[in-house]
Formats: sequence, C-alpha cells, structure tokens
Amino acid sequence: MKIIKQIAQNLKQAISDRDQKLALDLFRAGLQQSEADFVDQLRKFGVLRCSNYDFQSQILNSLINETGKINISQDSQVYFESIKSLLSISRNIQTLFKVLLKEVDYLEIKSYLVAVDSLFWPLYDLQAVDSLFWPLDGLQQDHVNRYSVCKEELASAFSLYLYHSHDKKVIDKSNINKVNEKRLNDEYYLTKLEDFNKLIFFKESEVLVDSFGYTVTQNDAKIIIKAPDPKFEMSRCLGYIRQSMQEIANSFDSLSELSEITERYPSILEFSKAYYQKFKDSTFKIIDSPLKRIVMQFNPQNLSKFLDTNSLFLEEDMILKQLETNLFIDYEKVNEIPVSQSLSLFDIIKVQRLFAFMLFVLTEYIDSNNLFKSKLFWRSMPVLQANELKDLLASFLGEQKAKEIFELFTWRLESKNIFDLQTYPFINVEDWILLPLGILTNSELCRNVLQSTGFRFDSKSSEDPIVLEMERCLKPVSSIFETNLKYSFKGIEGDVDVLAGLKHKIR
Repeated sequence: MKIIKQIAQNLKQAISDRDQKLALDLFRAGLQQSEADFVDQLRKFGVLRCSNYDFQSQILNSLINETGKINISQDSQVYFESIKSLLSISRNIQTLFKVLLKEVDYLEIKSYLVAVDSLFWPLYDLQAVDSLFWPLDGLQQDHVNRYSVCKEELASAFSLYLYHSHDKKVIDKSNINKVNEKRLNDEYYLTKLEDFNKLIFFKESEVLVDSFGYTVTQNDAKIIIKAPDPKFEMSRCLGYIRQSMQEIANSFDSLSELSEITERYPSILEFSKAYYQKFKDSTFKIIDSPLKRIVMQFNPQNLSKFLDTNSLFLEEDMILKQLETNLFIDYEKVNEIPVSQSLSLFDIIKVQRLFAFMLFVLTEYIDSNNLFKSKLFWRSMPVLQANELKDLLASFLGEQKAKEIFELFTWRLESKNIFDLQTYPFINVEDWILLPLGILTNSELCRNVLQSTGFRFDSKSSEDPIVLEMERCLKPVSSIFETNLKYSFKGIEGDVDVLAGLKHKIR
C-alpha cells in the first residue's frame, strides 16, 4: 500500500510539473500494481482533479485515454468515465480562469469587498440578488435545474478572488481605498464574483466524484452529476433543509415571544438609533483625503455606556437559542468555557455586538442623509490602522481579549491559512485593516470560530450531549435502551451511539 500511495503522490507531482511521459509511466505502473488500491489513492489525493493544476487538462486527458487500452474493472471504468465527462468542459473553465486571472491584476480589492459586504447590509435590497441564478455552462446537477448564488456563496467567491490576487502579489495599501462607484452601481463586481463562483462549483463537483462516489455522464451539450444513491442526495440536501427550517422555526418562536423578550432584553438596533440621535454630530465627519468618504469616530466612554454589559440584547438571545439547538449547550457553557485561548463564545457574541452597533449607527447616517448607493455609501467601509482597531477592541473587551480577537479574525497576505472572508473578516494589508461591517454583523461568527479553531464542547467529555438528549427523550418510551454499544460482525468492529426499541407498536 505504501508503494501505491507513493506512486499516486509522484503522479500528482508529475502532472503539476507538466511531465506527460513520467505521468503516463506512473499511471500505468499504479494500475498494474493494484488497480483498486491505486484508484482509491487517486481519489484520496485528488490526483485527477484539473482544478489542482490551474484547470490544465491535457495530461489528464492523456491518462484517461490510456484506460481505454487496458482491461479495468467496471467500478474503475465508471470513475474514469466520470472524470472524462468533467474534463469535457474543463477547457471552458480554464478559459474563464485565465480571463479572471488576467483581470485580477488591476481590479480593486476594496471594490470587490464593498460589493459583497453591501449584500449583508440591512439597507440592501436583496430582491435583485435573490433573483439571480448562475448555471455553470454545460453543467447541471440532476436534482436541480439551476444553480442559485446567495450572498454567502459570493463571499466565498471573493475569498477565491483575494487568494489569486495575493498569489499574483498585486495587493498593497494603495489598493485599499480605491473604489469604482460606477461599476459598483452596475453590479459589475458581483457579476465577476459570479464567474469565480463557477470555478468553485466545478471544484466542488470534482470533490463529489472523488469523495462521495458521484458519477458524471454526458447528455448532448450537458453533463449530469448523479449521486451513488438517490437517497444519499436526498439526505445530503435534507440536512441543509432541516437546519434552515429549524432556524426559521426558531426565528418564528422568537417573534411570537417578541413582546416578552423585548421586556427582558433591549435591542442593539434601538440602542444604535438612540446613540445616533445623541452623538451623530461627534461621531461622523466627511474627509477629503485620500478620497472623500465618511469616517466614524466613537468615544470609548460613550460606547461602553451603551454596549459594555454582560447582559444580553434582543438579537443575541436569538443567537443563543441557535447555539443551544445546534450544539446542545446551555448559556453557562457559552459564557464560561473558552473556545480559543481565553475567549468564550459569549466574547464572540460581544464582538459581533460591537460591529452590529457600528453598522446600525452608520446605517442611520446613510438612511437619514439619503446616501444609499451614493459615492459616499460605496466609500463608507471602514479602513483602520491595525493599532486603531486594537484600541477600539480593547476599550470594549480589555487588552488581552482584544489581542486574541485580532489574531483570531485577521487574515494577512502572508498567511498560510486557507482564506475565507466570513472566518477571517479583518483583512490586513500592510498596517491597515479593511473592516467589512456587514459580514461581521450578519455572518455566523460563533460557528465560524468553532470551525476555524476545531473546538468541540464534548471533546473532553466521555458523554456526547446529543446522546444525552436522545436518552432523555427516548429512554422513557423504550423497551430497550443502550448507548455507546460496541459490536463486531464478520470481522468488522464498530459502535452504535444509541439503540432504542419502542414499547408500543406503531399502528
């Protein structure tokens, strides 16, 4: 197996080096050694994904053509035919990739970021965006007729744009204040991000084939991606649908209890309006250099008076209910257990409170002065020096936690981390920080922090909170009930989290 693994890794390197002869020799050798094991390694390392080679497909096509000259199993044949079908549209994808890379040299980072961030603003009319559907030319999935791009997907597309911008080393501080208002009003940048999203969709299709056994077939000019079992695709989609439905249900529950909740918790939005009316003259000014734009200045004492409390706000009660439902944790864990250094999830919630407050106050200014989609609106994304942002966070959280938040949320151009805008929303360019307030306010920061840190609340516990909850619900109505049950069958060992048998027959 070690030999097969090494051959697969060497093959991937040969393809990267554009060494077709060596690649063919290694490919033949791997199939001859052990076809099944070699195909498993090809899948595992993504050797035949053209997205790993800047969408270059010439060598991959020569490898796939080689399979027609030898006898291979039916399973391998189906896999290679799926790769061949994907490669049939790779030239179009490569052309799109080259065009986008060529434009990356001069397109402004801030214009792209402002375009995406504005989708997360409460003032933004999402109807136009929600009506946009971007089918990848020549590619459709069997369970949908069109591919919808939501604001989160466009944020991911921006992440890919910035990655390639950084890769070409074109970003410096001269880029961070430039915006092209005309193109922003024409949604030019969203259209370009739509194209970046097509690249993401193609890459995700390759992963479905390699990791989940999806097959790809050609039908005239279209290619169809199918799940190995229709029930698998249904369950994959159902998971997202149920989560979305649960979130909607939670929102309705919160709305039905709104009068009661409002009595218990104030609203960040209402606090922001009150703050704006009281301090608008000292908070906002318009400066002319390096370009005319709105600048916000917050007095730390006034800010603390309005926001520095360990009590909840109305919007945060909804966040906590989501966390309780999704993670099976109570308020004490949210408030007390550190998930990154000394930071708890409640600290993350307070950070989101700060940026939501800033966004709502700025929204009041924009709305009151009828500046929506004006030049000043497009230029209004805060650009702070790193020390300014640290001081702002420190006035609200204290120096230690401010430092930890800054490190946790900052993506630097020299960083080796995979960039995701909603995970690393502080974009550090030299000694400046681009601060997308819409992303910071309306992204699921708590979930993103747990994902980026890999923290699990049950990692140090022998008891899974989901199992405990199932025990609470099922044990009273079960004739048999076991948890963490070990088993062995035909030499295969495994375990069952929960086994329950109902006391009464269901008629």
